[in-house]
Amino acid sequence: MLPKIQKLTLEDLNGTDNHIRLLFTLFQQRQKSERISSSVNLSFEEHSRFVSEHPYRYWLLVKIGDKYIGTVNISYQNSIGIQLFEDYRRYFKTLIKQVLETFDPLAALPSVRSSDFIINVSPNDTCLERELQKMGAKCIQKTFNLSKNENE
Repeated sequence: MLPKIQKLTLEDLNGTDNHIRLLFTLFQQRQKSERISSSVNLSFEEHSRFVSEHPYRYWLLVKIGDKYIGTVNISYQNSIGIQLFEDYRRYFKTLIKQVLETFDPLAALPSVRSSDFIINVSPNDTCLERELQKMGAKCIQKTFNLSKNENE
């Protein structure tokens, strides 16, 4: 029997060294199957620069009590990104529900963003895809990468 799911706290990312190190640890534990655009070889310095640029509308750390268990970001394109430490992935559904209750998507802009939140999923992350489908999420798009630098 799984332990009772506790209330999650969402804390604004403040860019302190502690937060940057926590995010880097999360990044390093991300499995290849979960990656979409991030480089496996990202250095701590590159990561720190990225964090300091804060490219998201909201970027939050997820806590249970005083323990950090992951991060969630919401982009200006209404996409939600979630990364939880492996031992806390059972909180995915709870976190999604809390995000949907707390935040509203930005208004639709034709050819820029829809009026709903979206979550991008690596084609290899079948666990996340199944979880989203169980929650009633619908697949609306498949995205392909065209690289001009690969073998032609």
